[in-house]
This record gives sequence, C-alpha cells and structure tokens, in this order.
Amino acid sequence: GGGTLDVSIFKFPEKEVLINVGLAIGGDHFNSEIFMNKLSKYFGSEATYGLANLKLPKYIFSSLENWYEISLLKSSTFEYHVQHFHYKCSDPKSLERLRSLVVNNLGFNMYEEIERVKKELSTNSDGQYKFTTKDINIETNIKKEEFEKITETDREDIKELVKHAIKSANLELTDIDIVATTGGSSLVPSIQELLEDMFGKDKIQKSDAFTGVASGLAIIANEKQLQSTAL
Repeated sequence: GGGTLDVSIFKFPEKEVLINVGLAIGGDHFNSEIFMNKLSKYFGSEATYGLANLKLPKYIFSSLENWYEISLLKSSTFEYHVQHFHYKCSDPKSLERLRSLVVNNLGFNMYEEIERVKKELSTNSDGQYKFTTKDINIETNIKKEEFEKITETDREDIKELVKHAIKSANLELTDIDIVATTGGSSLVPSIQELLEDMFGKDKIQKSDAFTGVASGLAIIANEKQLQSTAL
C-alpha cells in the first residue's frame, strides 16, 4: 500500500518475522504507467517543435508521472518554454492541454480518473477514460489486455521479489502455508493470478484491502498499551 509493495514472511505461533523486503511498486506506480503509455500523447509526449523537429524535454514528463509533482512545474520558466514549443509544433493542441493541466492544478483530477478506470478494469474487460475541463477534453478506451501488457514487467519484478524473500528466509514455495494479501493492488486480477500460479488458489487468503494495514497497526498499538499498563 501507499505506492510500495512489501513482502513479509512470518512464522506462527512464534510470531517471528523471518524476512521483510519491498519494491517501489504499487497503485500510484500503475497509474503512472497508464498515463505514460495511454495518455501522455495528449500532453505532447509525441509532439515535435522547431526546425529540427525536437521532442519536448524529458523533465516535463518526469513531473507528469506523479500527480503531486505536476503543480511544481508551474512557473514563469515553464510558461516561457511552452510558448517556445509552439514554434512549428506538430501538435499545438497538446501544448494547450499541457499548459492548462499545469497552470490550473488539474493533475490530481486527471489521476483520479485514471484510478477510477484502473479499478473498473478489475471487473470489466475495458474502461472509458473521460477527462473534461475548459481546455481539455479527453475520451479514450483502455482495455484490460492493454493494462496487463503495460504492467507485465512489474509483475515479473513482483514474482522475483517473492521468490527472493522465500529464498532469503531459507524456505521453499511449498513451505508457505498461507498467503495473506492486502492493499488495493492485490485486487488487480493479474496480480491475484500471479500469486495463485505460484502458491495455489487454496493458500490465498484475502484481507480487507484498504484497511488491513491500519487494523494491524491498531492491534499492535493496543498490545503495546496493554504491556505498558502491565508494567
């Protein structure tokens, strides 16, 4: 959860943590992948400008990958650059969308719609992305197969992380009795299928995806409070 993926192996009833490893892969990362692969073209990623048909600078799209960094682009320098990019631009409308997105602080709204479509793809074969403002009007279809293709490398990284965790704990796949999942990304069908292929469907135990971590922290806090009271 929170934009990261953590794998922990516990031994019961001892409540012993054998290993804890993680990756910077999570729901926000998947949203960024969707933006860069399906939507960035509407904001100039494929546009060229000038006599040499130059591409827009990479720093712009590095910022667009995260909704909370988009507003940081807003400056007089950015405004100047956008005006400069208009010279012999192959897609001037994309520049207008880009400027509006940054100047009007629309990054959060744009990514909220990505999040909605991503959730829709957990149950449907496709989803319709719609983002409409005064200067931006984007409607495009995103298929489940496209999303799975976009995140294929991420799933391989997750698989390798799980295997690494088990090996580091000096265990085998067959030694794992229960696989407990939490976090919104655990609801993505391709992630569920990955775990089922590795461990078997009967070992997967789903917990509350969005409050599981908070519930665990509350339990630990209560236990520490009881210990403190006992002392």
